Amino acid sequence: MSIYCRLASPPVFLRALHTVSVSRDGWATVVFTDSHVVLHVEGTDENMTATCTLPKNLFAEYAVVETRFALHIPTLIDALLMLGPSVATASTRAVLAYPTDDAKLLVELTPTDRVAGGGSCGGFSGGGPLTQSDLGVGGSRMLQSLLVTRNVRDHLLDLRFSESALLAQVTLQGDTVRDLIADVTAAQCAEVSIRIDPKLGVILRGEGGPYGEVEAHVHATSEALLSLSREQFASTRRLTLQINAQRQLSVLHTQRDHELKVFVTVVVMPLSSVYDML
Repeated sequence: MSIYCRLASPPVFLRALHTVSVSRDGWATVVFTDSHVVLHVEGTDENMTATCTLPKNLFAEYAVVETRFALHIPTLIDALLMLGPSVATASTRAVLAYPTDDAKLLVELTPTDRVAGGGSCGGFSGGGPLTQSDLGVGGSRMLQSLLVTRNVRDHLLDLRFSESALLAQVTLQGDTVRDLIADVTAAQCAEVSIRIDPKLGVILRGEGGPYGEVEAHVHATSEALLSLSREQFASTRRLTLQINAQRQLSVLHTQRDHELKVFVTVVVMPLSSVYDML
């Protein structure tokens, strides 16, 4: 099985990779299908999942035979930034290809002013490993990184967040949420609870730290709070927090670049069950 993908919007792709990098070991399952790419991370105790769906139109070239493997996401980010921040502009051509002869993922960067005549293979040979002729782009200089991959199981962990009734939802500016988390993190809290209230807004309460109980609050009237609901689903504009009847927390990130849109969903299990809280 082989893939050959050239990024059309590296900035959106990189932001999605950073968002999904939530596991301690940095490994994620990567699934290539004929319509999209899925990046999936699972917590070591199956208490968390992070799933990113990258649509096919995020790539300028997309030739794929459906396959899946595990990949170290921080290493992929480093490989894409080997030429510096130019990968986030139109000055660098970024290609992902798999597998090489030793079942590794090839990350190929070519400065666009080095590409001779804009030539490209634009695909792969059959369904076997990629050859050097498959990977050549006609340019005089390029940077290639080979990333180790691992075999993965056939199914992904699903915490079934959508199967329980939605109790509350709030959409906020992403920077506001980061500031809230930074305040609680600075207090070295061992546990954090989140309360979404249509009258009060969003409250993060940290406990178990050396400074006692800490509370970070975004009022319901704040401009940073874009929408707040306890009954109906609202459109996502930046970052959405949802809590269902099982006290699971869902965090939906939306990455946008003009007409391109990428969603990253993180689902976290509660530290205590619903019955412990009654």
